[in-house]
Amino acid sequence: MREPTLRTRVAAYVLRRRAGRPPELLVFDHDADLPPGTHVPAGGVAPAKPLEEAVLREVAEE
Repeated sequence: MREPTLRTRVAAYVLRRRAGRPPELLVFDHDADLPPGTHVPAGGVAPAKPLEEAVLREVAEE
């Protein structure tokens, strides 16, 4: 039996606030390589990379 591999991942909950309107959460519908559904920006972190760098990259990609 193989040992499970631990992966570090990040996720971001990004809110947009505008005067007179309720806050909006950044979400997107699935892409061909993701499970069906609505997602928030998220992804893996390369070894020895800062978490902050990874989460900012994921937000920029979406």
